[in-house]
Amino acid sequence: MNDEHKSEGQGESGSASEGHGLAISALVLGIVGVVSSCVPIVGLPTGIVGLILGVSAKKRGEGGMATASIVLGIIAIGLAIISMIVGGYEVVQDETTVNTTQLLLW
Repeated sequence: MNDEHKSEGQGESGSASEGHGLAISALVLGIVGVVSSCVPIVGLPTGIVGLILGVSAKKRGEGGMATASIVLGIIAIGLAIISMIVGGYEVVQDETTVNTTQLLLW
């Protein structure tokens, strides 16, 4: 009788951890996306995938981790886009400065 309860308890805990796997993956990708958002080529894809997995986990009813991963995914995407804009502006500014300097030297 004790063996039956152990196997049932193990099955339930195994299914509970398997049920939150999607939310955990989304949360990890959201965190990685936020941390690496200063490098948009890493931060943007991980933020997008984290957001998609978070929405899927939320539809499955996985709760708080899914909501946190959705928020982190949105933040990661926003920071990566801001980083791309700032980086693009810096490149344009450097090219403009070089062109102006070259014109002054001629």
